[in-house]
Amino acid sequence: MTYYLALIGKRCSGKDTFSIYVSEKYKLPSINFSKIIGQIGLELKLIKEEELLNKSKLQYVGNFLRNNYGEKFYTEKLMNNVKNKNYLINGMRHLGELEYLKSRLHDKLVLVGIICDDEIRYERAKSIDIVSSLQDFQKLEDNPAEASIEKLLKKSEYKLTNNNKFDDFYKNIDELFKKINYNKSLTFNK
Repeated sequence: MTYYLALIGKRCSGKDTFSIYVSEKYKLPSINFSKIIGQIGLELKLIKEEELLNKSKLQYVGNFLRNNYGEKFYTEKLMNNVKNKNYLINGMRHLGELEYLKSRLHDKLVLVGIICDDEIRYERAKSIDIVSSLQDFQKLEDNPAEASIEKLLKKSEYKLTNNNKFDDFYKNIDELFKKINYNKSLTFNK
């Protein structure tokens, strides 16, 4: 049976680390909301190529698309890129995105929340040049694009904490994959 793992978490909580690890170890392909938003932003000339890594610009584009086209707009585009096989969907930020995915995927959608302390997330954001100060970090956190993440995390069927070293997080991911009975033949057994 085909399943879709949807990762939910605040900025720098470890969603990309989870995604890369799972793609390599479990051969699970992934798709990212921010990449879809960036592609649409480029097509609509809302963002320039060199701004695709700028989180503030991506937030602006995401907010623009939601406000002008509805949350379903880019979520549909994301799903158009997903083939009929297991996928990891990274970076969901709004309840409307979740509702649309549930309407399309029903019980095939598995929600995984990544939890990380704010101080650790701030240090990570600083270390990879997303922010240069606590004020910059807080500005990103206060953006409307981030407003629903706590509500989404509460809806997660599984939650992983990522406050320690990579090896600890990888062990937690492996334990999660045992819990959801994932095997390398690309099937989940719920």
